[in-house]
Amino acid sequence: MRLDKFLANLKYGSRSDIKKFCKKNMIKVNGVSVKNADTVINPDADLIEVDGEVVFYKEHITLMMNKPAGYICSTVDEKYPSLLNLLDRKYSRFDFKFAGRLDVDTLGLVILSTDGEVIHKITSPNKDMYKTYYVKTKCKIENEMLLESPIKLLDGNNSEYITKGAKVAKISDFELYLSITEGKFHQVKRMLEYIDNEVVLLKRIKIGNLSLPSDLEEGKYKEISLNDVF
Repeated sequence: MRLDKFLANLKYGSRSDIKKFCKKNMIKVNGVSVKNADTVINPDADLIEVDGEVVFYKEHITLMMNKPAGYICSTVDEKYPSLLNLLDRKYSRFDFKFAGRLDVDTLGLVILSTDGEVIHKITSPNKDMYKTYYVKTKCKIENEMLLESPIKLLDGNNSEYITKGAKVAKISDFELYLSITEGKFHQVKRMLEYIDNEVVLLKRIKIGNLSLPSDLEEGKYKEISLNDVF
């Protein structure tokens, strides 16, 4: 890969910027200053430095994050800040996508990846991958077993759809675990409304085989492998 393309992809600047950096002896490859921005490099083998900073690079990166409230699963800031703002400089240079989103007030496990195949495997409806949520309700939970059968709800476009049967494990009169394979707009909240209740706290705690670690603080993240999820 050309050096200028490699560094531009990692948001070190435009290709013209990289050319200027080379002229100023700001870029080294394997300890040697590089004058030509079109120098061909091996990102997996060569040590690249920009103004003394070693360039971190991996072809594919997948992260798990403990999402706090007040952030949105979006690549841009909107009414609320993007969850990507919590990534440090090492990772913020990469283009992450979300493998399943959470509402702004929902907490818990989010998977981010630069690998489109990973995103597809997790989010594809055909994969039937369960996502488990801890749910705390406003009212005493009754008739929760109704959620284990398909029910009719509205999606984000107010179109009707039929849910797949969920898995329900009641914890207390006001708490339960709910596992679903879909991820429609406000689905968990609307499922609880279906049994005349209201969600006051919602936290995703598991995706596939991957559980949210108890020691991963809100807003923190770590790299994972595909074997952790599937």
